[in-house]
Amino acid sequence: MDIQSALICSDGISAPARKPSQHFNIIEEPPLPNDNLMPCQMITRSQTQSLKPKTPYVGIARYPLPHCFLTNHVSSDAEPSCFSKATKHHHWHDAMDIEFNALITNGTWNLVSPTQCTNIVGNKLVFRVKRNADDSIERFKARLVAKGYHQQLGLDFTKTFSLVVKASTIRLVLSLAITR
Repeated sequence: MDIQSALICSDGISAPARKPSQHFNIIEEPPLPNDNLMPCQMITRSQTQSLKPKTPYVGIARYPLPHCFLTNHVSSDAEPSCFSKATKHHHWHDAMDIEFNALITNGTWNLVSPTQCTNIVGNKLVFRVKRNADDSIERFKARLVAKGYHQQLGLDFTKTFSLVVKASTIRLVLSLAITR
């Protein structure tokens, strides 16, 4: 067989192979048939208007299940998803007190009265159980986070600044400063 032998498509229709050009000349493509479909072109369901809705398989979870659904019993050290569940256990009370006292001590926020032109930003307490390497409980941690996505640029804030530096970067800069 030589280069000019015919190529066979999946539907059995043959198309002649082109001889490779030595000078890389542009070869014009043959015109398409009247039905605008090449013999080997794929036909999709949207072209034939035969669309069917997707049906999920029975027994397959669409999203991964939270850890609390995988346990047989709800323990007091499980992470609560809301404030009302956290208030039922004393260790979460202690964690919330520590967080609130840290915010007051650091002067993170000031309590001001709302005005007509200000947007009030909500907040939420997020609860986490911090564990040691052996899976024992190190501490219960509560964080007060602001719902910053409710803020509007120019109305609630003008610019943002968040200094994020790793401790290893600081050590590297200090060691370079000492050696020079």
